[in-house]
Amino acid sequence: MTYSIQTFSFVDGWANTWTDIDAGGVSHPVEFATQAEAQIELQRFCSERGQSIENMRIISITGEVI
Repeated sequence: MTYSIQTFSFVDGWANTWTDIDAGGVSHPVEFATQAEAQIELQRFCSERGQSIENMRIISITGEVI
């Protein structure tokens, strides 16, 4: 099972806005191998930017909210 981090906005609702750009310049959604990996990245992201975690969540790719 893989996991993604979703961000909430009033326009789009919950969406995976985390992307990675490959060598060809194509954007792909970021997926994490484990829930723990996603949690670490989310905490790092919020800490570096002084951003609240309130409008973000981790979800399994199968749709289960963690």
